[in-house]
Amino acid sequence: MMGGKDCPVAVLHSGKVAEKELVTETGLSPEQIERALTWHNLEAERWRQRFGGWKHGSEGEQ
Repeated sequence: MMGGKDCPVAVLHSGKVAEKELVTETGLSPEQIERALTWHNLEAERWRQRFGGWKHGSEGEQ
């Protein structure tokens, strides 16, 4: 739901976006952004636990 809104913003800014800019560009509240990031991080951790870790740039290879 929120990933479609905030992901392109992060990509455009190499993942480095000030909170004010993210709020402005996505139309989400800071609380919504925080919940989305928390959810994303929990899902990423579940994925790593299930399938193993990955190294940046390795396209999922361990």
